[in-house]
Amino acid sequence: MKSHLILPLFLLSFVCCGNKAQTDQNPEPAKSDTIISKVYPDFTELDSIHKVKIIRYFRLADNDTLDFNLRISQGKDSTISIYLLHENTMQFAEAIKLFDECLSTIQEDFDLSKTDGLALKTPVYYPDLVSKLAAEYNEKHGTKKLKYGDFVDFLMTSSLTATLNEFFNAFNVEVKRYNIEKFHFVEKENYEKYFPDISPDILKDYPEMIFDGLNYLSVELKTKE
Repeated sequence: MKSHLILPLFLLSFVCCGNKAQTDQNPEPAKSDTIISKVYPDFTELDSIHKVKIIRYFRLADNDTLDFNLRISQGKDSTISIYLLHENTMQFAEAIKLFDECLSTIQEDFDLSKTDGLALKTPVYYPDLVSKLAAEYNEKHGTKKLKYGDFVDFLMTSSLTATLNEFFNAFNVEVKRYNIEKFHFVEKENYEKYFPDISPDILKDYPEMIFDGLNYLSVELKTKE
């Protein structure tokens, strides 16, 4: 079920790059036959109000663009917003690995110590993450369906927060809180109805109950205290 998330202000300006977007003619080498290409999207009217710089980083291997890219923007207040973008499911560990491999290139353009927003696909798009979070939730709360505020508190103590804090530690940044638009739980019997764009062969291995929202899990970040 595809829908568009209304994110907090620091993430509102996401748009896909148009045909007029400028592409870096000298893509950065990554590992072996993989390179990183930069695309400079045209600014929308909203971008012009809030942003001073937007770059998308695409990974290419064997002349093909991988189903993973990063959209990073800098606001007029110098804060940095990051989107991890992909169409299909992938392992969260792999997404973090790909992000990490792009860091040296990204840091040529942005000061990641000023990152205050990260947008991930909802965990249903990360089989390893959705299973791990479900196991942690079941251990603490069983089949009880927590209210939104209590669930956000659970996420703050989860392995997801630990992973993100470890990743951003080098930039002296940590998770502040999560925002999930239209938060709800979904039982396994309804997975194919709610997630028609995900293969039933993948969904059949998912836990009995998971949480979901509208397309993105928004993560607010802050400077470590």
